[in-house]
Amino acid sequence: MHMVREALDHANCTRVAVTAFANKQIFPLAGDLGKALGAAKVCLFVVDNRLPEVPPEVRDNVSVATTTTLIPSSCEVVLGTSHNWVPWASLGDCSITSEQPATTRFPSTCCSSTRPGSCHGTAIQGSKG
Repeated sequence: MHMVREALDHANCTRVAVTAFANKQIFPLAGDLGKALGAAKVCLFVVDNRLPEVPPEVRDNVSVATTTTLIPSSCEVVLGTSHNWVPWASLGDCSITSEQPATTRFPSTCCSSTRPGSCHGTAIQGSKG
């Protein structure tokens, strides 16, 4: 959690992606981050058939999205399993590919950006200014 807060405090960071291999790793961390930062700032990105597995205490503390279009723009932290990041590779003009490691595929702000090619394919990137 310390690393996420530190990243969010960085002047050039607009969104942080946190990934792990299994939901059993992501769910508790999402709940803890949601408690600390608020549900409006933390989104759990989960496949719809896994939604029933999200514990109520986690759901109460995070925003939940089952598709990339449902991730609220207010969310500064998005958590999901490494399997979930592949769809980001096909979103418009982002300069990312599914061949890149999962930790570098999250396009952060670029897919909602009006600046073509503004994605640099980093897990922690963007501009607040």
